Amino acid sequence: MNAHLADNLEARGLEPFASPAEGCCGGLALHLGRTQDALKAMASNVRALSNAADTVVSTASGCGVTLKDYGRLLDTPDAHVFAAKTKDVAELLSGFEFHKRPIAGRTLDRIAWHPPCTLQHGQKLVGVVECILLATGYELVPVADSHLCCGSAGAYSLLQPTMANELKRRKACELPRHHPQAVANIGCQTHLADAVDVPVVHWLELIE
Repeated sequence: MNAHLADNLEARGLEPFASPAEGCCGGLALHLGRTQDALKAMASNVRALSNAADTVVSTASGCGVTLKDYGRLLDTPDAHVFAAKTKDVAELLSGFEFHKRPIAGRTLDRIAWHPPCTLQHGQKLVGVVECILLATGYELVPVADSHLCCGSAGAYSLLQPTMANELKRRKACELPRHHPQAVANIGCQTHLADAVDVPVVHWLELIE
């Protein structure tokens, strides 16, 4: 998926790269209360990437919401600059035009979009991915209670399996209700994959 994104960006005259010095964003350690481990990972990323790129792009909304918070969490000049130049990939691609990309050799039309909590509530990016998919020619089927969590939530599905499974059950009722051919998501793919009978894919996989 990252290689596919790189191809898309290069086709538009951009120069994407992945730094070998980049590490975990620190978000999961932070959520688990391992604050010092999280801050150490964050400071390492700031050192590795601050002078390496004009824009830091996140394809995972859970990481993106953490990267954008580096300024507050580390409270150093470099961390504030780093956070300010971090973008979710949807923000970066919102001005471009795309064509549909087949999934498993099949061009799809009807998509159920499940916006991750970290995108819609954390980063406050509501409607951005939807606009990209609609402009690409997809029909987005209605999904009730799309503002609710699916139960994945980082380590939540492991630490609170009963509640996580109940939230997943609710999503499993609503996502297929209008017969989509796939569910588009970001970080909840593994959690939802066994809950519905259609492919669950990162939305980037649907465009080219």
